[in-house]
Amino acid sequence: WGRAAGYASRSMRDVTRLSRRLLPRIVTLALALAGSAHAEGPASKSDQATGCAASFEQSQVLRKNGQLRSAHEELLKCAQLQCREAIRNQCSAWLLDVENATPSLIIEATVDGEDRMDLQVAVDDKPATDWSPTKALEIDPGEHVLRVTAPHFPPSEKRIIMREGDKRRVFSFS
Repeated sequence: WGRAAGYASRSMRDVTRLSRRLLPRIVTLALALAGSAHAEGPASKSDQATGCAASFEQSQVLRKNGQLRSAHEELLKCAQLQCREAIRNQCSAWLLDVENATPSLIIEATVDGEDRMDLQVAVDDKPATDWSPTKALEIDPGEHVLRVTAPHFPPSEKRIIMREGDKRRVFSFS
């Protein structure tokens, strides 16, 4: 009996793991099918529902891959009023989760003890167009290279690791 109980226990763990992986896909498919079965009105309404379901699905792929900023954009789309209530409610809940998990950082730069506001900031060799010297910059979790350039000074770089949930982490350049 001991061996049989061990197989049953392992089998249940396998089923649990499989169901955790498949459940979001099953829910997405069920919502999409329910939406297409009950679609009424002009084609644009159906197109909106399809867009909502696509954003719902894509947000989970992005979220799982650590691309929280892109997942946030998709969740904003499927949390809109034109989306079906079930999708909208789930996207709204996930949106809060993603907002809480998305790391943010603050970049400080000083020269001779004076704060500098005239910086150019790049993250992973891409200009951080949404960077502001007065606000935190949201960034995906993972390893990144910050590059800060101030007029008349050579660029300065730091290799950093941001973790989910890191908020307002300060990086100083001088």
